[in-house]
Amino acid sequence: MNLRGVNHQLVKIQNRNLILKLIYERGSISRQEISRIIGLTPATVTNITGELLNEGFITELPSFEEQHGSGRKAIPLAINPSSGYVIGVDIGPRIVRIGTSDLLGHLSNIETFQYDNQLGENLLEILIERLKFLKEDHNILGIGIGIPGLVDSISGELKFSPNLGWKNLKIAKPISDVLGLPVIVENNVKAMALGEKWFGKGKKSNNFVLVYVSLGIGAGIIIDGKIYRGAHNGAGELGHTVVSEDGEVCNCGKRGCLETFASARAIVKRFKGVPGDEDSDISEIRVALEKGDTKALEIVEKAGHYLGAGISNLVNMFDPEMIILSGRVVRLGKALLEPMRKSLESRLFSTDKVKIEISELGKEIGLYGASALALQKFFYEKEEL
Repeated sequence: MNLRGVNHQLVKIQNRNLILKLIYERGSISRQEISRIIGLTPATVTNITGELLNEGFITELPSFEEQHGSGRKAIPLAINPSSGYVIGVDIGPRIVRIGTSDLLGHLSNIETFQYDNQLGENLLEILIERLKFLKEDHNILGIGIGIPGLVDSISGELKFSPNLGWKNLKIAKPISDVLGLPVIVENNVKAMALGEKWFGKGKKSNNFVLVYVSLGIGAGIIIDGKIYRGAHNGAGELGHTVVSEDGEVCNCGKRGCLETFASARAIVKRFKGVPGDEDSDISEIRVALEKGDTKALEIVEKAGHYLGAGISNLVNMFDPEMIILSGRVVRLGKALLEPMRKSLESRLFSTDKVKIEISELGKEIGLYGASALALQKFFYEKEEL
């Protein structure tokens, strides 16, 4: 085995990744600027960008005159968004959403289908068939999958999902083996946080927390621009932090979790007296709030109070630049958000206030997050020799 040759190839891949990353982040940049910023020789930059041009991943823009005194014409390079695509898969209880994204995060071919979450392995078979179809029509570079629960992002295995009722389900390998593509699997809220970093309110921040309040409650923590997973991939399970020791039993088996107070499931159950459809019933509760329903207001304000208490723990531990809120429960508006903010700010230690933003990625946040997983693999982590 020629180790020198292997090392040379690894260095070349690393340099290629650096160049692709820089072009993506700058939007457009000349070869001269690439050489100056990364510290590579002009010849190395020319060779690598030449390969990327031949492969179609980058394109040349109209030239301009450099402002560094040489008077030479510089040709900006930019990502060619349609040169490749990734597939994002957002798996939730009973519903899966799939879409393709070009290299700049523009979603298309979005489809939704329902499944029986009692049959996790059958879902993989259905999913593989649909992914095969998308692969036929596009130059697919990778697949990102977001799924609720505890995920080993290295092996691509779902270890445990209370909301799905699944344990030890291998996801990445069966799909990758059939399709021959890199498959990245991540907890859905961690993936959503990455989506916010790439395409949303977190683009200009390297330290923020996305709090997703829907059927369950989760947090995606971004530290120094990267997903924080923790030692056992369990960071961000905000919904399973205990906010009242004498609360109800959670579906995880513990008592008094935040999810039993502030999730869509908990709010709907308290309002209707029985479990319901978390999506349509949250809309019903919103209408009740608009009509001044005192029962709805009391339930939602209480949920906001406990949600603020839970988020305050995140702020006191991680001191983020901002909290980004997403999920169907956030649609309840100021009846939820005002008591949440009051409860949150009354518990802060290092600051009196924290910036609160509402995500603008809407119902597609899961697809943006899953796509960001695959795009990050392509732009930042490509390793093939």
